[in-house]
Amino acid sequence: MTQYSDLPDSGDEDGMALESFIAVIVGSLVRGAAQTQLLALAEDLFEHIERHLPEATPDPQARRSIARSLARGVIDHTPRPDRRFAIQRAARPGVNDPCDCGSGRKYKRCCQPMEATALFRDFNLLPYVLRALPRKRWKELAGSAIDPRAVADAAAGFIEAGHARDAVALLEPWFPPDAPIAGRLEDLLDILIDAYGALGQPVKKKRLIARALKTGDAVIRSSMRQRLATIAADDGDFDAAWALFHEAQRDHPDSPSLSHLEVVLLTTEGRTELARERARFWIARLQRLGAEEHAGLIALLRTVAEDGAYQAMSGLSAQRHPEIGELQALLASAPAPAVEHALEHNPQAPEMAFLRPEPPLAAALAAWRDAFPQAVPPLTALDLDDHPAWQDSRPWLACLRQRPELWQSFEVLDDVILALTAIYDWGMQPLRDALLERAETLLRLTLAGHADAQLAWAVLDNRPALRLLAHTIEVLRERRDEAFVERMQWMLALNPTDNHGYRTHLMADLLERGEVERAVALGARYPADPDLAFAQALALYASGQSGRALTRLADAHAQLPLIAPMLAAAKPRKPAMKEGWIRYGGADHAWRHRETFLAAWQRYDGALPWLRSALRSLGKAAR
Repeated sequence: MTQYSDLPDSGDEDGMALESFIAVIVGSLVRGAAQTQLLALAEDLFEHIERHLPEATPDPQARRSIARSLARGVIDHTPRPDRRFAIQRAARPGVNDPCDCGSGRKYKRCCQPMEATALFRDFNLLPYVLRALPRKRWKELAGSAIDPRAVADAAAGFIEAGHARDAVALLEPWFPPDAPIAGRLEDLLDILIDAYGALGQPVKKKRLIARALKTGDAVIRSSMRQRLATIAADDGDFDAAWALFHEAQRDHPDSPSLSHLEVVLLTTEGRTELARERARFWIARLQRLGAEEHAGLIALLRTVAEDGAYQAMSGLSAQRHPEIGELQALLASAPAPAVEHALEHNPQAPEMAFLRPEPPLAAALAAWRDAFPQAVPPLTALDLDDHPAWQDSRPWLACLRQRPELWQSFEVLDDVILALTAIYDWGMQPLRDALLERAETLLRLTLAGHADAQLAWAVLDNRPALRLLAHTIEVLRERRDEAFVERMQWMLALNPTDNHGYRTHLMADLLERGEVERAVALGARYPADPDLAFAQALALYASGQSGRALTRLADAHAQLPLIAPMLAAAKPRKPAMKEGWIRYGGADHAWRHRETFLAAWQRYDGALPWLRSALRSLGKAAR
């Protein structure tokens, strides 16, 4: 369905003129104007839009006929609040009756040939109705004669325009508490969940998904499980993602969106050939379900089958964001990675270094900072919810075009990656991966011959390069690529202070792989970290050093007494958790530790019984 901003026009000014015409006619209709008044109003307004029409006519009667036909077209497709938002066709004379414009000619010889109804056939006029209707009346749409697709389209337009609260106000009345949720409301439900996400309301989002799973029909349950599968895949939990996918498939085997989800999951896991095979399977199935109805999805899957999912989604992303297509082209034509940074050392700490751009690159960076609006996340975060770079991308894209040497800069690559996080979708994956691959190549070239160099996070000049490496680690971890372990070790070597907390994840991975000696050594590098001490105690136990293990466990338990009991419990109760926050030493901290390390403890026979026995001994000693 077409949004009001998508009306075909010959330029921005032309579209605005016609949009104003529509808004006035719809607003007057909503406020109760009679059709005769609306037609007369259209004649008065016509002079303001006439010059924006593809073909102007000097004939006054023809202009009058065009104005009236445009008004009838708007009336024909406007949801009427006074008729429960049903569509009602405008009144017209009989074909052989006198035309109602007053010309004296028959309607078929006068205004009828000018009818513009087809112009608005697939055009959603509900946004104009909402503009004219008091917001407190929006709730009347729920359960009315309105097409839910029109409501979904209007709500999506609100979110795209940055007015997610309006989307919530429009959609919440469709989902009263405890009411069953029918499959025809699937689009509305999805957009309301997205609106909660845009407003930073995760609790409302989770509650709505849970309610939909409880009270929704098979279509709704499948849709929600597909959404949860996507979230699980984003978190790198592909076992959960596939389990949810198969549950969604059982709920609604013919759900078209399953095709897209399966191909995405397979591609993200690196099973590209199987993704192509499944794309071909889904093409055949969707054609049986209705080739015309699913034409867009079939075309996308055909591209996957022929070129691969990355290329298909990349092209789709470039269509939605033209600036992304230009950015991809600029990166493709960038010069080969070359060393354009000097490594300078701190005289008081020779092992400490910082990255300084060479003079030519520094001059180009001055122009870049003028063109690119700066924004960085707080502390060690890697994502931004919003970025001013997309308000007008022309200046900084022009800067990249004019100064290709900027592609040698960690700062520029970091800026672009951070900007992408604000609008990221799966289709941008090839661009993101190419940027990160270039950044890693630049860093390895720059550090060649400086094997012991350290790039402290505390030095601001080093943060772009380190943040890019952190992004690479997260991408590899999501893909379950074992290379992420090597990258974490590299990060710890570069920045031993470990501001990103990678030592915890590295320790868990080493223990799960059975590399206990390396785990013991890693714990020894961070003796003051009690979280790591529990894991090092496990490593010592697994390597046959029970005495040292008990000593290490006792020290850690004295500092964080809730963690070991949480690990040892067979079925502990999950404490209240606040998303994004952990109280150090609290029950939520202990739960997170259990989530990270329980699999490692379960890997070694006798480890958890030893832990329970050790806790009893420590308790007796304390008494």
